[in-house]
Amino acid sequence: MLAYEIKPPQILLDLHFDKVLVSTYMCHREVVQQLESELKIPSHKIDISLVTARSTARHTFLENFAKVAKERNLAGDVAECGVYRGEFARLINMHFPSKKFYLFDTFESFAAKDMEREIPEVQSFLHVFTNTSVELVLSKMPHAQNCIVRKGWFPQTAKGLEDERFCFVSLDTDLYDPILAGLEFFYPRLVSGGVILVDDYFDPLFQGVLQAVNTFASKNHVSFVPIGDSASIALTKG
Repeated sequence: MLAYEIKPPQILLDLHFDKVLVSTYMCHREVVQQLESELKIPSHKIDISLVTARSTARHTFLENFAKVAKERNLAGDVAECGVYRGEFARLINMHFPSKKFYLFDTFESFAAKDMEREIPEVQSFLHVFTNTSVELVLSKMPHAQNCIVRKGWFPQTAKGLEDERFCFVSLDTDLYDPILAGLEFFYPRLVSGGVILVDDYFDPLFQGVLQAVNTFASKNHVSFVPIGDSASIALTKG
């Protein structure tokens, strides 16, 4: 097995280089901010093409589906379960400007009880994703007046929404239990032609996502397809 030495980013100050390649998808914007503001690396030397290919594919899928939903006049609201810092939520809100937008998240990282069945490598993430807040997320929303925040543990935060209908839902909770709970709650409430987008299905680290989707799809005879970002799948309702 190859061993790589991990060094602090400050070492860049003593090196001559053409490019800094950012290869982490999670928090890549924060990495770029640190490189530019703290280390004074010129922006033209920071290359994020390795990660933007994934985010661009997701954005394109969302943008095109929003056009289809408008053309077909699909009823129902939109939602995201697993909001984190609101980057994808901002795009959902932008492309569905007249829809109610439900945002489900603890805004305090993962819930401990959702970690119990996960592999040790994922359990070590218990205290990550804490650098967020409701205020931060809402500050990014172009149509914040349409946003309804449901803070806390899902699916308890979905209580009272049993009669709601949805045309687009993003599930990005990384773990088996909340992914399965999200599918069980949202799919029966999806309008005909609606879509549930599930992130991390192809990520070998978050094995619970694949297991939850496969369990739900097999039990309910639901099909799904990859969207071309090497990570996500989409479930549709006929």
